[in-house]
Amino acid sequence: MTTLNDAHRLLETILAAAGNKLATAVERLGYPNGNRDAVIPENNILIHVANELARGGFDLYCEAALSDADAGLSARRIDLIAANDELSIAFEFKRRARPESVLADLQRLDEFVVRPATRVDGSRSSSYSNARQALAAFVTTSYGVSEEKWLALQNADADLPQNWSSVRDFVVDRKAVVKRTEAFWESNKHFAATGELRLAWIAFAK
Repeated sequence: MTTLNDAHRLLETILAAAGNKLATAVERLGYPNGNRDAVIPENNILIHVANELARGGFDLYCEAALSDADAGLSARRIDLIAANDELSIAFEFKRRARPESVLADLQRLDEFVVRPATRVDGSRSSSYSNARQALAAFVTTSYGVSEEKWLALQNADADLPQNWSSVRDFVVDRKAVVKRTEAFWESNKHFAATGELRLAWIAFAK
């Protein structure tokens, strides 16, 4: 992989596979969510994305610190980081896309720089920093976000609700890619979950 487009295509492949595996797991496990219409908790997205990344040879770490540790404070954290020689990706996951939380996560991803611990010889290095390409990705389910609204985030002139305008400003400024997977759960299928379910994401170069 040598280009940013290659990195985005690989991310799309990983998320599509993760979505399908999540749907299979939910089906086989009998939708163990307490309520068949409930939104799937975000950790279920994370574990299936992480599984696909691991199968692809990525090193993985959850809850990477956003800043150097301070003994008196709780560190701010990134949900998941992944890296191989070619590509590093920082991930934030949400069970539902709400504009305020989407923007906060995008800003946290934009700020994130890996902070490896200092070795006994005084050096600090990380495969995450050494990868040839770097992406950041906010990943959520499509609950409550129409395809028209989600994809309109890429268009500076599109008509969007006011509370999404700051998210759109970030997307346009960072030339972010906004996408959704094919539907992997449709209404009235098996458990009659409300509406279709997709993974949706915003990804940008670091």
